[in-house]
Amino acid sequence: MSDRMPNPAHQPTSTLDPTSQLAYNLPPTVNLASKMLEDIPWGWWTLLLLLAALIVAHILVMPPPRPKFASKTAEWACFFRYVGWLDSVPELHIEDPFARYFVRPSIKVMARILPAPLRRKRMEAMSHYALGWVIARTKFYDSIIQERAEQFEQFVILGAGFDCRAYRLSLPSNLKIYEVDRPETQAHKRDCIRFVPGIEERLKRVTFVPVNFNTQKIEDQLPASGYSKDKKTLFLWEAVTQYISAEAVDNVLKFVRENSGSGSMICFDYKYKEAVDGTKSYAGLALKTFVGQENEPYVFGVPEGKINQFLKDRGFEVDRVASPDELSKLVKHSDTEKFLVPGFQDIVIARVP
Repeated sequence: MSDRMPNPAHQPTSTLDPTSQLAYNLPPTVNLASKMLEDIPWGWWTLLLLLAALIVAHILVMPPPRPKFASKTAEWACFFRYVGWLDSVPELHIEDPFARYFVRPSIKVMARILPAPLRRKRMEAMSHYALGWVIARTKFYDSIIQERAEQFEQFVILGAGFDCRAYRLSLPSNLKIYEVDRPETQAHKRDCIRFVPGIEERLKRVTFVPVNFNTQKIEDQLPASGYSKDKKTLFLWEAVTQYISAEAVDNVLKFVRENSGSGSMICFDYKYKEAVDGTKSYAGLALKTFVGQENEPYVFGVPEGKINQFLKDRGFEVDRVASPDELSKLVKHSDTEKFLVPGFQDIVIARVP
């Protein structure tokens, strides 16, 4: 056997791909990282890809930046409705798929990953019991509107904000719907729901009535949008009265009484004056502190037990008053699956004689 060294020129050519050979010349840390990636099971890769897709999907439907004028409590209410929509327990569930379009992706992910019992507990504590109140009043208003809508020719949502009942509820096709709010809020709302399938067709049913409450009056703007003051009308005034002055409350009630047909109806909620003034303690009163921290303090209330006289003095007939006890039953499935409804607010239904 020859002792000569092999001639390099006579060595067989490597069958390895040049790009594969380059890997052996990479720094050790890069080779180690590559090896670790190769060792990840395909199941984990699939999970990572799904998570990435979920994040991208949330970003694509991310609501536009909140305008400076937007109400923080209105945004919170959308989040609470979203939490209610996620819940599978009938008494704790509300059918509001539109709420998710107003909630930021990071908050949606947080709500989704928590198990339902933990989600309820954490969200209720975080909201100072606003969660139960929002879900209860949503269920109550939804049922009233769907039960009685056929009795009316017009449906006016005062201070509509991010309310999407006009698009998500099954309402009579001949019911004329008006949403009254400031133009900036209406533009932001339509921007948020732009990705909803078929939304443009649903929006055709609604007449948006822009009102700058500092310079314009509802009684001027509504008729200019086709509203008829002689027709029997259903008014919804949700989560507004506690944030405006007594004079503003009286002005709205006066408009409803003087600019709608006989038998027209208004539904609204209100706080007890004793809770607003701090002269009496109630269950769930921490909610007052919560909204105050959002720079939207309570400024108006009706004395407890005096709503009948309050509305009679303003020319209305009270049809029904829903107390905190009644509303609490709407969000109770069992002793462990329930929400607390703060005890210092009612919902009232009143009619124009």
